[in-house]
Amino acid sequence: GSLKMGEKEEKKEKEMMGCRCGTWIKMLNMILGGLMVAYSIFSFFDITVDSNAIIVYTFKVYEILFGVLMVISFCEFNFIMKHFRFLKTVTGKGMFNIFVASMFLVGNPDELYGYLMFGGLLGLGLFFVMVGCACISSTYDDKDLKKSDVKVDAKAIDKDATEKLV
Repeated sequence: GSLKMGEKEEKKEKEMMGCRCGTWIKMLNMILGGLMVAYSIFSFFDITVDSNAIIVYTFKVYEILFGVLMVISFCEFNFIMKHFRFLKTVTGKGMFNIFVASMFLVGNPDELYGYLMFGGLLGLGLFFVMVGCACISSTYDDKDLKKSDVKVDAKAIDKDATEKLV
């Protein structure tokens, strides 16, 4: 069939094993965040104390915190939307994954698991960025963003910039 005037053809996202593909990808990202936390905690005690130890310990703490943030971004908490809005967009989540992947290049000398975490986070991050930049319409996470939210933020930023100029 033909569509009547004003009707839109609704695109249905593909499903695998009863869940939408977007849900599976979000769950994979959440699992990577959980693995990131576990790996960072277990490797925390294997750090050799030398001149770089403070930097490596700092990166391990950030890996744990960012891993927890990746896990809870799967859930629909209001403070994620308020403070970490970039994690609710496909491109933002991809950029965050790429940033977090780069952290595994510090303090993981010759460890296979560090390189595996780097590869997994980088691969998923690049996938998210390519999907987000290709403007593929999906029901991933962008449905949480409303035009009114973005417009209000833009007006507030514009107002702040104008006040600084005066």
